Amino acid sequence: MTAGYAAYERELDERNLIDSDGLVVETAALMDSPVGEEIAERWEYGRVKLEDEADEF
Repeated sequence: MTAGYAAYERELDERNLIDSDGLVVETAALMDSPVGEEIAERWEYGRVKLEDEADEF
């Protein structure tokens, strides 16, 4: 990791911020957790995992 990127990550952490990449990663982690399962159960829709979706192509 370069010094500039490390400083960027530290600044985000100090300010309790997240960038767009982090938002995607954190959302995916949340949806793959028990909390994500609880959220998914609130709505009637089919969840397709990325692995299942790849088989369709």
